[in-house]
Amino acid sequence: MSTEIQNKDEIICFKILLLGDSSVGKSAFIMRFCEGRFDDACLTTVGIDQKIKFVKKDEKKLQLLIWDTAGQERFRSIAKNCYKGADGIILMYDISNLNTFNHIKLWISNIKDAIDINKIGLVVVGNKCDLPDDEKKVDEKSKKEFEEENDMKIIDASAKTDFNVNESFIALIDKMIKLGLGRKKDDDENDESNNSQRLKKGEVKKKKDCCMGKRSNFI
Repeated sequence: MSTEIQNKDEIICFKILLLGDSSVGKSAFIMRFCEGRFDDACLTTVGIDQKIKFVKKDEKKLQLLIWDTAGQERFRSIAKNCYKGADGIILMYDISNLNTFNHIKLWISNIKDAIDINKIGLVVVGNKCDLPDDEKKVDEKSKKEFEEENDMKIIDASAKTDFNVNESFIALIDKMIKLGLGRKKDDDENDESNNSQRLKKGEVKKKKDCCMGKRSNFI
């Protein structure tokens, strides 16, 4: 369906998956985006966790249903069941772990096995770019080759420093809107009134009431 807002109360809902190997920082990335904080002791996700984020983008009111998936091999079949119905995917690797970057191609192959990858928004993020250069294992040549082969730009980001976290979600939202994805939120849930977050490039917002199923409202 089109994501064109028909009236001021209409909310468009997007289902977003975060995929990638274990320990690349998916949960910390979501925590930074939703709560504006970083926790070094963020626990490893077991199975699937879901968080909710309300934002405004270009005057459109959006509800993001963000699915945090476990990266361990034994949980990947569970994550695969969630592919269908997804509007967008953030596929993440750890810049300090070359294996997690090499596995991105396997993740893409798994996605293609489940859904038409050309009909969803997809963004690849290299997390932990705040680390010193001597700890970074993915070189620029490898990144460039991947980008050319897959016709997509990798976003370097850091959940720890909040670098390009908002921008990663903005890039994904733009792709989902361009593809005409999303669905209207149920009318009986459209009574939101406070604490919205506006996404703008370079803007950092910090809220603590927008995740873990809590209702985060618009103003």
